[in-house]
Amino acid sequence: MISLTNMTQKKWVKACRRLNLVVDKKKGKGSHYRIVNPANNRTQTLPSDCHKFISIEIYKSLLEWGITEDEIDKAIK
Repeated sequence: MISLTNMTQKKWVKACRRLNLVVDKKKGKGSHYRIVNPANNRTQTLPSDCHKFISIEIYKSLLEWGITEDEIDKAIK
């Protein structure tokens, strides 16, 4: 797992799109976005303030969806 200290909402959006996930900017409440896995319709909220602990939870959610660590790390870079 790479360092998630400097991850921002914008970086997570780019990474999720590289992983072929749907980022819905209109379905989240306020400045939050919704990430949808089209394969199984699971969702994850992406807040505007993505500090380290929130980034770790997003990373874990992507792992639970069946995306490998290597794929996530490559998308984040």
